[in-house]
Amino acid sequence: GLRTMIIEMMSCKDRVVRMIYSVDNLINVFNQDEVFQARQIRIQKKISTKVLYTKKQGELSSTPDGERIKVSEEEFPLSADIALFDNKVRIASLGGEKLSGVIIQDAEIYKTLVSLFELAWEAAKNRSHKRRI
Repeated sequence: GLRTMIIEMMSCKDRVVRMIYSVDNLINVFNQDEVFQARQIRIQKKISTKVLYTKKQGELSSTPDGERIKVSEEEFPLSADIALFDNKVRIASLGGEKLSGVIIQDAEIYKTLVSLFELAWEAAKNRSHKRRI
């Protein structure tokens, strides 16, 4: 299921994985140990992340292994986990009663979604910067 999808990402060849998720939904599905272990494996394999996320309270700091930008949960509600890596798109539903997921392996879909992610990343970075000024 979802854990198998996460493990597959840990064997990716890309050095950067782009991700979109709700921190609150993620911690409702996976416990802190699972999240910590997944991050440690990713760090050992020298895989970094670029993450757009929502979180009800607080912020996640960027670290040497990952850049993170918080987006407004009210404006941009996220109930799915999305990861882009190795010409694959992993989509997992985390917000409903039934957990489900799919991995699409297609270079053109991957490239298009990476472009959309980077567009959203730039917009989120600009919004974040304007809030701090």
